[in-house]
Amino acid sequence: MLRALRKKGRGAVPLFRAAGIQVSLDYSWFIIFALVTWSLSAGYFPRHFMGLSQTVYWTAGTVTSVLFFLSIVLHELFHSLVAMRYGIIINSISLFFFGGTSHLSREAKNPWSEFIIAFAGPATNIVLGLILLGVKTQVPRESASIIIAMVNYLAWINIFIGLFNLVPAFPLDGGRILRAVVWWKTGSPSYAIQLSTDMGKGFSLAIICLGALQVFTGSLIGGLMLILVGLYLRNMAYAGMEGFAIRHALDNMKVRHVMIGEWVSVPPDIAVERLVADYIINSRMREFPVESDGKLLGTVALDNILALTEEKRKGSVVRDIMIPATVENEISPDDSLSEAVRRMISRNINRLVVMEDGKMIGMVTRNGVIRLMELRKWK
Repeated sequence: MLRALRKKGRGAVPLFRAAGIQVSLDYSWFIIFALVTWSLSAGYFPRHFMGLSQTVYWTAGTVTSVLFFLSIVLHELFHSLVAMRYGIIINSISLFFFGGTSHLSREAKNPWSEFIIAFAGPATNIVLGLILLGVKTQVPRESASIIIAMVNYLAWINIFIGLFNLVPAFPLDGGRILRAVVWWKTGSPSYAIQLSTDMGKGFSLAIICLGALQVFTGSLIGGLMLILVGLYLRNMAYAGMEGFAIRHALDNMKVRHVMIGEWVSVPPDIAVERLVADYIINSRMREFPVESDGKLLGTVALDNILALTEEKRKGSVVRDIMIPATVENEISPDDSLSEAVRRMISRNINRLVVMEDGKMIGMVTRNGVIRLMELRKWK
């Protein structure tokens, strides 16, 4: 959750929308895409189908890589679609070096929904792989053999991805399935996450050891890739446990206990340059409510100003750049801090106005929650 708070539109290239969900590419994805394309075009296809031109090999490799990563999108998309059926907002899907991830606004509320959401991804890959194997049997033998090879590769890589993700070790989907089963059996989500996380740490260590063994036996590239995968899984296992602890802490905090209770409001018609000179520079505050005749009109912050070009900054007033006050940007002081975080993440905003009896009594901000959680980590 803390990681999701920090990641507000950073390091991702928007690709397309599917079922209303933004699919984006992390910059690290281009590295793995190039590696997969190269391994197929310069290794797999030439080794199995000699005598073809480099153009054919690289075309087949590139097309197969694109279809492979589309299957990763399908994996995450089915996670997301099932999660949406259980009322969970999906902020986006990201493809990165080690695969993909769905950015859920919150965790599942019960073991059953956790189980179904987790199982949807691997099931998608396995079913897709079986369908592709069926398609391969229907392709006439006299057809181009490299097309059959592409279908065969995509079929088996999907089946492998599905089975690998069913390994009962967090952060893999199998670890989430294990967590759901243990949660259902024991009634303790904290014990369930601890067990699945421990399994994830052990599994990642085994992968790292296997990678090191491959390096020492001469398979440098393959071994290093396994070590990187193991390190990534181990890091994500620790992050999963940390995330659970943070969510538990946020669930037990009320917005009124952490909100900014003292503020300076600004009028809507002052110039942006004056806002910077008279308010931001002369105070510690970076977020300000915009009020006129005692009525809240919206909020304005330093990030709104930084998003302007110099030319627009000179000709704008606060009203032009403020975030209008709406019910969607408000929260009650008695709501949990986890609910405030969920709203900021799902709506991709930096702050919420705290309202009580129709009046503003404070603000809660993304940066404020991040600082609070970082302080709690070091205590």
